[in-house]
Amino acid sequence: MMMRGLRMVGGHTDDAWDIASNSDPEMLLSTIDDATRWVQERIEGKSSKALDALVLDPDGAVCTWVKPEDADPTMLDAAISEGPVEHDPDDLEPIAHNGVSERLPRLPRELDFEPLSSEQTSTGAREAIIAVPDVPGRLLKDALDKQGIRPGRFTTIWHALCTAWDPGIGSASDAQRIVSSDAPICSIIAIDPIDARMIWAWSREGQLICAGSVRLRRVFDEHEPRVLVRQTDIARLCADWLGWSSQLGISPSRIVVLGEPTTHEVEEDTPMSEYPLDPGQLGTMLTQRWPNATLDLMGEPDPIGATLRKIAQQERCAAMGSLSGLADRPTRAHRSMFRWAGLALTGAACVVLLLGLQYMNRTNTIKQETRSIEMQQTEMLRTYDPDLMLSPAPVWDLESKRSEITRSSTLITVPKPKPVIKALETVSFVVGAPGIEIINFSINNRTFTLQLRVDEVAQAEQVFQSLKSIDDTLLEWYSMNPQLKANRVEATYLARWADTGEAGS
Repeated sequence: MMMRGLRMVGGHTDDAWDIASNSDPEMLLSTIDDATRWVQERIEGKSSKALDALVLDPDGAVCTWVKPEDADPTMLDAAISEGPVEHDPDDLEPIAHNGVSERLPRLPRELDFEPLSSEQTSTGAREAIIAVPDVPGRLLKDALDKQGIRPGRFTTIWHALCTAWDPGIGSASDAQRIVSSDAPICSIIAIDPIDARMIWAWSREGQLICAGSVRLRRVFDEHEPRVLVRQTDIARLCADWLGWSSQLGISPSRIVVLGEPTTHEVEEDTPMSEYPLDPGQLGTMLTQRWPNATLDLMGEPDPIGATLRKIAQQERCAAMGSLSGLADRPTRAHRSMFRWAGLALTGAACVVLLLGLQYMNRTNTIKQETRSIEMQQTEMLRTYDPDLMLSPAPVWDLESKRSEITRSSTLITVPKPKPVIKALETVSFVVGAPGIEIINFSINNRTFTLQLRVDEVAQAEQVFQSLKSIDDTLLEWYSMNPQLKANRVEATYLARWADTGEAGS
């Protein structure tokens, strides 16, 4: 894995830093340091040290399809980590190949697997993934982060092409009154003369669906390199598109071509399929191979640079897709947070340890005090009754002895008698009036019940009021129950002894 160079594109700047082709791949770390210094020099003096995006070149990256259940990055990394299958030449059994691992670069732990949006494809179709060798990107992110330079987004040229050139990227957000719409699928083709390749990507509303690249033949003229696009290149491109259409169940209805393919003199015996195409012939060929698709030809001599400039000058960078592996890689801020969290946990552990030591010392002190109290109790029991030391239940024996002592020391008291005679004398002053006949009365420790026979209910009530109005502290009259019997009234009066303490004893 090696790094070929850097290119920094802004609204009005375009700087490039190339690495010698004969550089040693083993010196990748020193190359990353040189690249970091180059970036730092370019942004030195600016108010912000942030970069809008770090865009990776798709050279070495692969976009392929898998089953939806196989789109997990962990499973994909495990599939390529198994290595090539060894096969005995004398073995008659066929080799069992893993279809996914055969289509991916064998770079375990060096690839960033990114499943693409399955919402843009038909139901039940395969799911597209991209595998990007991002080791230089990881090292460059770490080196930039040490210098305080933080890219806002980590992505690829494929994502950038979709964001910059898809005509339908703003249609869904601008048409606010449209209830429902089906954004067309657009295919963007970038003919890169610098690296002699044709980079393509399918997009819907700026979201990458699938992508790929085709190598082209390069020729050199007096000023700058040119690339030749031949019929075989278009045929190979359309063959890839047919494969993707069959797997995803969709196809582009609009094609945007960026670049300026050039023509070149060829020998007379060269087959027609090897003849280079000019822009017009290229458009005709694409229209024939992919009918019913709208074609836009944009003469950009530097499609990659134009894409980066368009991203830098527009606000579309926020909607551009990113590589989650690089974006989620911890930075200096994360490491600082982890260090502070570790220090906080260490401090908490020290506090817990100190509290534990204090509790341990307190526990030892309590144990010593408990043993001292037990020794004192044992000595007291030995002094009081030595037999208690041999008893299997000394507590019960002590309880029985305490009960015996309590019973022997308790005085028997006789409750004070009620002043019955005095109460009868007091009541007689009321019931001695003419027309009042005593039927019965009963007295106990709590109540005094009196039954009288009078002529009228009013007389019975007058007797009750008279009993209640007696000014003494012996009885409290609280109830009267008159009943009519044989033309006379029998009334029952109830009273309680005023001294309730004595009554309850």
